[in-house]
Amino acid sequence: MATFTIDICGPTGCGKSAYMRRHLTGDFTYEYLPLTQCKLVYNTNYGKMTMIVREGVSLLADARMVLIDGDKIPDAKQITKYLETAMVPAVLCRSKADRLRRRPTQYKLVRNLMKSFGVKYFDISSKSNYNFEKPLQTLLRELTGYNDLVFTALPERVV
Repeated sequence: MATFTIDICGPTGCGKSAYMRRHLTGDFTYEYLPLTQCKLVYNTNYGKMTMIVREGVSLLADARMVLIDGDKIPDAKQITKYLETAMVPAVLCRSKADRLRRRPTQYKLVRNLMKSFGVKYFDISSKSNYNFEKPLQTLLRELTGYNDLVFTALPERVV
């Protein structure tokens, strides 16, 4: 069984803990409950794969997921720093995509970052489960080289 470490990073309040907690428990809560790490075991068409998802930035990670808050104008320098220091596959995600408020400046920044760093972008929502597993599935595809990798069952949640 392959094991990968994925760092999840982004500004304060962007939804990192909510994203991990939703994967871990299957539930969404508005209450802030800090969570720094979770272990997920996914069944895929290539067998079981384990992901250790951690909050923060580490040089030992296999991949990186950068979150921006869908309600705020992101700090371009901070997001660029997260992507510049990533010497591993990375994805960029706008959290809170279930909300109607959209900011044109976010799209300009996202387009520029996608071009500059060659990262894939996803709108996600921990609340509604929108596009919830796509970032992790995309990172696993890049890490394993299996472009047709799919999740075949819900993850086994391990603390």
